[in-house]
Amino acid sequence: MYQNKKSIIVGHIYLIVLVLLFNSCKEPRTYSFKEIPCPYAETPDLTKQPVTDLNSLSGENGKDTLGELRRKGQVIFKPCREYIYRAVYKAKDGSLLSDSKVWMMATGRSWVAQPDVQEEMAMQFEVTDKELVALRKHFVNRKFASLDRITTQETTGVIETPAEVWMHPFRENQFNFTEVAGFPNVQLPLESGKTWSNEIYPGKGWGDWAKTTVHNFYQVKGQENLQTKFKEFKNAWKVVALSTAPFGKSVHTFWFDKFYGFIRMEYVNYKGQTLTFDLEEVIEK
Repeated sequence: MYQNKKSIIVGHIYLIVLVLLFNSCKEPRTYSFKEIPCPYAETPDLTKQPVTDLNSLSGENGKDTLGELRRKGQVIFKPCREYIYRAVYKAKDGSLLSDSKVWMMATGRSWVAQPDVQEEMAMQFEVTDKELVALRKHFVNRKFASLDRITTQETTGVIETPAEVWMHPFRENQFNFTEVAGFPNVQLPLESGKTWSNEIYPGKGWGDWAKTTVHNFYQVKGQENLQTKFKEFKNAWKVVALSTAPFGKSVHTFWFDKFYGFIRMEYVNYKGQTLTFDLEEVIEK
């Protein structure tokens, strides 16, 4: 009897040791993004852009280029400020598909695709080939599910003016369905009940969504206090965008702060999957 009890106790101790060793080997997931210089060595040539009389816009005397005028108005997408978001992607049943980080920073250059309208935004995505292999089976776009492609960094465009703040969504890898939901966008000034609409026209490279039209209807729901890992935001504006397309409806709910922009973005795509981007860190340079 004594020998059996002793064996059981020894066995329990051995099991506990194994569990502790196993857990000690499981390091928490860490992330590191590439260092991107800011400002870029190549600065935009603003002298070749159209000249605007500032008297009609700000009451100041003199003239300025449109590019310089945009730079002066940048509060959210000011060059060299880094934003880091946590991105949580879930299946329709609520099961976790991925939990990763996304990084973005305005570079101080005009975006090459629309240099007279948009500023360049660098983005980086925390993802591995192995993770994407498992995630592709959940892609709602069949063409992307069949592609062996991974994007860890890209540059795209954003807009920040006194009348509007707009950005391309995080739309690479498992986040590609944000292309067919309302883009992060506010028409200023904001007030409860305000509405606006726009369209998205996915091009031929967008697989199942190519050559379709996505109709977006935005409505301001009001102001809320919002707690994020970065900080607590007072009176953040809550906006809901309903998107309708031939393949289904998507909903994008986001919260906007006048100093930090889009601080939380929650998507429900037309297959019932959810995706949340939550602001976790802001690095000022």
